[in-house]
Amino acid sequence: MNLDTVHLQIPEQEYEADIAIMSDEFADIISQLTIFGDELHIKCGETIDLVAKGDMGQMTASIKQEDIIEYGIEEDVNINITVALRFIHNMCGFSKIADIAYLHCSNETPIKLHYSLDDEDSVNSKNYVRFFVAPKIMD
Repeated sequence: MNLDTVHLQIPEQEYEADIAIMSDEFADIISQLTIFGDELHIKCGETIDLVAKGDMGQMTASIKQEDIIEYGIEEDVNINITVALRFIHNMCGFSKIADIAYLHCSNETPIKLHYSLDDEDSVNSKNYVRFFVAPKIMD
């Protein structure tokens, strides 16, 4: 049997915003947002806002300062991206494997959700589970 396959690689990159948040709190917020819509709008600037809207209404969740462990964003950058909420919700199903979820995002690039399994940050961990979700493209 001959199988033609292509191995996809995701290149390492620097993100404009890096967020470390308690994984159980992040999973709770995402779970509540799924009630309101299919798209998640992530807005990062002075604050971090997650917005879902749909037929049932709209919900905006501003992530509380006490839930954020680390937050870094490049100067004069505002992140405004939209992703499919169901993919983020599925990724949050892994929130029990690590206390901290590392969310990395930039405008017009896939976001990365990283769970470290060895109590290191997302840069230094050798054992991890990470997911990538491409943003929705608006016409």
